[in-house]
Amino acid sequence: MRRIERFIRFVPRIVTFRRRRIRGYLFRSRLIKEYLSSHAVAKLQLGSAGNVMEGWLITSLRPRSADIAFLDVTEPFPFDDSVFDYVLSEHLIEHLPFNDGMFMLSECFRVLKPGGRMRLSTPDLAMVAGLVSQGEKSASYVKWIASNFPGDVPKESPAMVTNNLFYNWGHRFLYDFAGLKAALEEAGFVGVRTCEVGMSEDPALLGVEQHVGTSALDEEMTRFEALVVEAARPLA
Repeated sequence: MRRIERFIRFVPRIVTFRRRRIRGYLFRSRLIKEYLSSHAVAKLQLGSAGNVMEGWLITSLRPRSADIAFLDVTEPFPFDDSVFDYVLSEHLIEHLPFNDGMFMLSECFRVLKPGGRMRLSTPDLAMVAGLVSQGEKSASYVKWIASNFPGDVPKESPAMVTNNLFYNWGHRFLYDFAGLKAALEEAGFVGVRTCEVGMSEDPALLGVEQHVGTSALDEEMTRFEALVVEAARPLA
């Protein structure tokens, strides 16, 4: 009986999601066509929390406005080959099982022009592994997570925060630099390198991260947890 009751309560969510998905499929072609026809430098952002960056084609699995195009990164991207100069993926790949993450990277490679660049950020597995050592910065991060997300982390301890990073917020797979570099190179990318949050040698990728919070402490902790990399599609 309880299972039936839970299913009945969940049905409206399923219906709403399917309606949004259908609506997303119907309207995204116009958004994509209008964007590509009006931007000499084409920039694709995968996933959005509702923030719309000027000059980018913003996509999301759950678009929150008419300016955001529906896109499921586990499905073939609705673009021809070699159409974008830049692709940005911020705190998305960790929400995908490994094989789906590899598929997303292969599609990013396909839709980038030769010489095009991808920028990707995700929680750093090396940082997560280091939490148990309880260095000063690790201790500050544990306290910050426990204070800001008490429902997900009931106790202020490295073990609680580590498990939170693996299993909450829909996280499915975490990468360190070596693992992410290998995944990008398998997809065909070259020149994989790490970057500081908000920093890039490419002006088009300066300050693009939006998961930096609203305070100096938020920004400091975001920088501490983030693995940010850039990679390129070869010219030939």
